[in-house]
Amino acid sequence: MLERRAYLDKMRSSRGIEVVGNYVVSHLDGPRMGDIKTAWKRVCKDLDLTDFHFHDNRHTFCSNIIMAGGTLKHAKEMIGHKTLRMTDRYSHLEAARDNPIHSILAAHYGSAS
Repeated sequence: MLERRAYLDKMRSSRGIEVVGNYVVSHLDGPRMGDIKTAWKRVCKDLDLTDFHFHDNRHTFCSNIIMAGGTLKHAKEMIGHKTLRMTDRYSHLEAARDNPIHSILAAHYGSAS
């Protein structure tokens, strides 16, 4: 998304377009798009993403909460699940995160250049 944001900023600047809003997904001049599904499909097409669905963002967000040290309860509250059972599908990440090898791998990948 950051690459797309930089691209849009460059396009706007080169065309002298002033941004009216601050939407993540918007028309080039800033106003919101009417249908998120249409906008999402366009973004995926522009970025040549295949088999990537809008809901995948929720899954990634929830996974990142757990892997960053949050609990299933934190994820449930932040993602808006009504029950902890819905969030329980991420419990394997909690177990993996608490495994000592996790910090070893995190250090390894964090130092990889």
